[in-house]
Amino acid sequence: MSSHVGSLTRFSPGSLRELLVLLFPILLMSFSGSFLGFIERIFVSWHSIEALEASLSVTYIMRMFQISTMSIASMAQVFVGYYNGGQEYSKIGQCVWQMIWFSILSMLFTIPLSVGAAKFFIQGTEIDSLGYPYFLLLSSVNFLFPLGSALSCFFLGRGKTKFILFATILFCILNLILDRIFILGFPPFFSGIGLIGAGISTLIAQGLLCLTLLIVFLQNPNRERFGTLNWAFKPSLFWHYIQPGILRGIGRIILLVTWTLTAHLMTSKGGDYLLVLSIGGTVSLFLAFLGDGLCQAMVTTLSNLMGAGQKGYLKKALGSGFIFLLLVGIILSFPLLFYPDYTLTLLIKDTSAKINEDPLRLTLAWVWLQTISYMLMSILLSIILVHKDTFFLFMMGCINWLLLLLPVYFALNKYGSSPDKFWLINTLGAFIASGIYFLRIRQKKWISLWSDKCLFQKSV
Repeated sequence: MSSHVGSLTRFSPGSLRELLVLLFPILLMSFSGSFLGFIERIFVSWHSIEALEASLSVTYIMRMFQISTMSIASMAQVFVGYYNGGQEYSKIGQCVWQMIWFSILSMLFTIPLSVGAAKFFIQGTEIDSLGYPYFLLLSSVNFLFPLGSALSCFFLGRGKTKFILFATILFCILNLILDRIFILGFPPFFSGIGLIGAGISTLIAQGLLCLTLLIVFLQNPNRERFGTLNWAFKPSLFWHYIQPGILRGIGRIILLVTWTLTAHLMTSKGGDYLLVLSIGGTVSLFLAFLGDGLCQAMVTTLSNLMGAGQKGYLKKALGSGFIFLLLVGIILSFPLLFYPDYTLTLLIKDTSAKINEDPLRLTLAWVWLQTISYMLMSILLSIILVHKDTFFLFMMGCINWLLLLLPVYFALNKYGSSPDKFWLINTLGAFIASGIYFLRIRQKKWISLWSDKCLFQKSV
């Protein structure tokens, strides 16, 4: 056991070793989800390129509802970390339960909004016949995604990542098996049903994952120590826990609407633009697990250090995050920069199709740079999240159209830029956003990143 009070592992708080011990299970968990989506899209592409294009376009639209609600529910990780670091264990159960209630109630607004989004983004486009039924199926079970996040925070906020890792990988394997059967079929017993099969697989696997997490959450040891039977809906507590995440959630909706509108510009142009969007999106969504996992691990570390009052280790924890970012950037340069043709061969099975590979090679290079920028932004975002500065995140969501939508619109429609420039513009926007995050942290003097003195403003 560690001799450091508040340490989540046997290693020194904030050290690279502690970060890696926390990070690798979370990364593997995030990786399994990204890998699932990656392989699922490969299965879909083997069914047809048209199905892949529909799948990616629908995924971008669904992210507006999945990520916005998950971002609110995942604020439970900050509270659980605070309570765990401060040894206020009895408050953890009630916090998670209010987020469970939020997940269920979220359907009151996600279903009407998703119907409107489907009519605007899908109907009348090239992906209408394939994408519309797939979208409606996913939107009907959207509550399962914030529910999974809320239940996972019970474990992640306390640094208990092994069970979540095991459960996530197990149900991802189940999802992959179901994908193979439902998308491509299992001759001669069953004919595949394509894109709808992917939606059915997701529904079954995500539902079973949530059920498993809930059962463990309600076990006797957790009832006694963490009060996990405190299930009652309490409006004042409900508001207390979701309020910090609401502005963040609205900001994410605005950000994702901006992204979806921008992707819609590519979709509407069709041809190489739609293919570049699909290939780049497949790789980008797969690699998103790196930034997401790093942000979760940093939030767990920083929130527990705050709860335990060990502010002196905060800068050390951030330095560990930057070292990890550098290592990942070097590793990813090989498949995306030096040997892109191997990656493209994996994604494009139909070799008879006439495809211009030059924009696709450039796309992979921009996606590599985008992944680095996203990880940098995730490290800085973790500082902002543990301080619950969600108004700032809301404002960032509001101005994101200046960083992405307008540049893409003018580049594609006014200057006729090649399709790969979509990913270059997205990368530059992420770097600019990271710079704004840095300036916010410096202004508030939460953590000094430019001197040996560590300044930390007390969270309200």
